[in-house]
Amino acid sequence: MKDFVINKYITLKLEDGKTNIYVNGQIFDQCKFLFLNIPVE
Repeated sequence: MKDFVINKYITLKLEDGKTNIYVNGQIFDQCKFLFLNIPVE
């Protein structure tokens, strides 16, 4: 398993070939698509 720490609250983990988002150590499944596709302007 590979981990990538975004900040002290958000961590991305590669598990079984799938990227999972963790917020404060809890898996975040809700609205994952929207979370990853917010444009930065």
